[in-house]
Amino acid sequence: MKNFTESNFTSKSDRTNMLLFLIIMVSVIMISATMIPELMAWTADSQMQTDKTEQSGQEPGSEKKAPLDYQNASNAKSKTAANDSTVICKVETDRKILPAGASQNVVIKVTLDALPLDAIPATSNIKRPPVNLSVVLDRSGSMSGSKLERAKAAAIEALKRLGKNDIFSLVVYDHNVETTVPAQSAQYTEGIMAQISQIQPGGNTALFGGVSQGASEIRKNLASRYVHRMILLSDGIANVGPSTPDDLGRLGAALLKEGISVSTVGVGTDYNEDLMAKLSHNSDGNIYFVESSVDLPRIFTAELGDVLSVVARKIIITIEMLDGVKPIRIIGRDGTINNNKVELSMNQLYGGQKKYILVEAQIPESKSGQNMKIATADISYENPFSLKSVGDQGSSVITFSEDKDEVAGSANIEVVREYELNINALAREKAIKLSDEGKKEEAVQALKDSAAKLKSVGSAYKDENLMEQAAALENQAEAIDRDGMSKKSRKLLRTESYQMKTQQKSK
Repeated sequence: MKNFTESNFTSKSDRTNMLLFLIIMVSVIMISATMIPELMAWTADSQMQTDKTEQSGQEPGSEKKAPLDYQNASNAKSKTAANDSTVICKVETDRKILPAGASQNVVIKVTLDALPLDAIPATSNIKRPPVNLSVVLDRSGSMSGSKLERAKAAAIEALKRLGKNDIFSLVVYDHNVETTVPAQSAQYTEGIMAQISQIQPGGNTALFGGVSQGASEIRKNLASRYVHRMILLSDGIANVGPSTPDDLGRLGAALLKEGISVSTVGVGTDYNEDLMAKLSHNSDGNIYFVESSVDLPRIFTAELGDVLSVVARKIIITIEMLDGVKPIRIIGRDGTINNNKVELSMNQLYGGQKKYILVEAQIPESKSGQNMKIATADISYENPFSLKSVGDQGSSVITFSEDKDEVAGSANIEVVREYELNINALAREKAIKLSDEGKKEEAVQALKDSAAKLKSVGSAYKDENLMEQAAALENQAEAIDRDGMSKKSRKLLRTESYQMKTQQKSK
C-alpha cells in the first residue's frame, strides 16, 4: 500500500513538473517570436549604418562627432518635414582656418542648394506646380519685320511647353496696350496660336502700361498654387507713360510682393538696359540681352524651362552672427543688416539650382587653437508641391592658428572665386557709371584693375575660371579704350554683372 501511494504521488509530481516545463517552453517561444524580428531589424539597421559609415570613410561611431572645421550643421527634422524639404542650406567661409591675433574680415557664403526636380516625389495629382504665365510683347514700329515674327514664334514655342493646368495670357503694346490673349488654360493651343499670329506692328513704346496690363492678367489667377511669371520683350526705349528705371523698379518691387517675377528680354542695341535690369532685379526675375532676334525662341524656351521647374518659393534667409562677429556688407545682393542679423529674400528657386549670399563680416580678436561658431543661417520657404512651409539651417565654425601654412592651405577656392567674380561684377557697374559721366579712361582703368585682380587670384589658386574671366574682361577694356563704350559693350557689361550677382545661368 505504501509502495502504491508513493508511486501514485511520484506520477502526479512528474505530471506537474511536465506541465510546468511545457508552460515555460511555450512562454519562451512566444517571447522569442516577439523579440527575434525586432532583434533582426535592429541588426540590419546597425549593419546598414556601418556600411554607410565605411563607404564615407569614417570610423564606426565617428558620425556622432562633428570635426572642428565642420561648415554645415543642419537641424534635425521630423519625417514629415524631411519629405517636404526641397532646399539644403549650407554655410561656408573663404578660409576654414584664420590667423590668430587681431580682428580681421572673413567672407561668409550661404548656399541654397535646390534638389533636382526628378528627385522630389510628387505630392499631388500633378508632377509640378502649375504656371501662370503672361507674355508681354513690344510691337512698336521698330519691331516690324523679322523681329516681331520671331517674337511671335518664341511666344508660341513657350505656349507649346505648357500643359492643361497652366494659365497663359499675352499682352502687346505700342503707344496703346492691348490684351491679345486673356488669361486662360494653355490647353486651347490652336486658338491662342491663331490670335498670336495676327499681331501687327504699331507705333511708340508704352512699356510701363504693357507690364501693368500683363500683371492684371496674372492677377486673375493669383492663387498660391501657381508659379507667377511674366516675360517682357522690348527692342526700344519706353517713351509713353512712366519710363525711367526707377519707375519700372518700383513697379517690379510691387509685383514681387504679389509673388510675380518679371524676366526681361532686350532685343538689339537700342533698348534701355538700365530700365530692364531694374525691373528684373526688383522682381527677382532673369535678364537677357539678345543681339539678334534669331535667338528669341531659344531664350524663351530656356526661361520657361526655369519656370516649369520651381521647387521653392517665398524664400526668406536670416543670417545671425555669433560670438561678437559683426556683419559689414552684403556683396552683390539687396538685403538688410540690423545689428548682428542679415536678412534677404528670393521669390523662387528652380530644381538643381544653387544660389548663394555673400556677406563680409568682421571677426574679433582670437587666440591660436580657438574654435569659433561665427554664423548661423536659417531659411524658410514654401514647398510649391505641398504648399507647406519648410525650413533648414546651416552654421559655420572656424579655427584660429599661428601656422601660416595651415592658414593658407585652408582656403576654400569656391568661396574665393565667387567673391572675386562678384567684386568684378561691381567693377563692371562702376565702369558703366564712369563712362556715362564722360570718364572713359577711368572706366577702362576700372576694368583693367579688376581683370588684373582676377588674374592674380586665379594664378595663385590655379583657377582656370578666374583666368578666363580676366582675359575676357581685358579684351572688353581694350575694345572700350579703342572705340569707346558702345551700346553693345554697355549692354554686355550690365547683363553680365546682373547674371553674376544673381547666379543666373547664361543662356
